[in-house]
Amino acid sequence: MKRFDNLQRKITKKIEFEKEINLKDFYYHPEGKERRKYIFKLKAVLLHQGNSIYGGHYFSYVNVTGKEDWFCFNDTVVKKIDPSTVYDSRPYILFYEKLDKNS
Repeated sequence: MKRFDNLQRKITKKIEFEKEINLKDFYYHPEGKERRKYIFKLKAVLLHQGNSIYGGHYFSYVNVTGKEDWFCFNDTVVKKIDPSTVYDSRPYILFYEKLDKNS
């Protein structure tokens, strides 16, 4: 996500993101084969605390179990958090994992 402007100031605008995304419409097979399922589930969110690109602190929210069990990893502290905290956050980077590797 673009979180800093051209003057290296932080952009704090809320960005909506999905728990799951399907990228099948973006897949092109050169031999014209049938489109396959490309469903990805949100696995982790990287966040930045601070006001500029030159300072601040990074931490992450990670889904370890594949269910709605989210944890905050912040230096040496790991604690379970409510999923609403994840989806209300202002992410720096989103990490998605492909659900079915054979489809």
